[in-house]
Amino acid sequence: MAQHGLFVPALEKERIRELQTLINDLNIRTHLLGNTISNFTPVTAFLPYDREKVTSRLQFVLDNTDEKEMQKYRSNLKSLG
Repeated sequence: MAQHGLFVPALEKERIRELQTLINDLNIRTHLLGNTISNFTPVTAFLPYDREKVTSRLQFVLDNTDEKEMQKYRSNLKSLG
């Protein structure tokens, strides 16, 4: 689809997996702030110290939350229009 100029937004679980990948692959000390309303699971972490705790919490959400529930959350955010 991208070849035809169409944008396909990521699914909610895909967004969380991307965040996990970022957290796991980031090799610098940093304060990660992902605690905005648009995130189904708000995240703040001091990396690398909180890496395991945060990725475990994100994995829990992936394992125990339905994609449709996450999509419903996003669709109800007025700020995302």
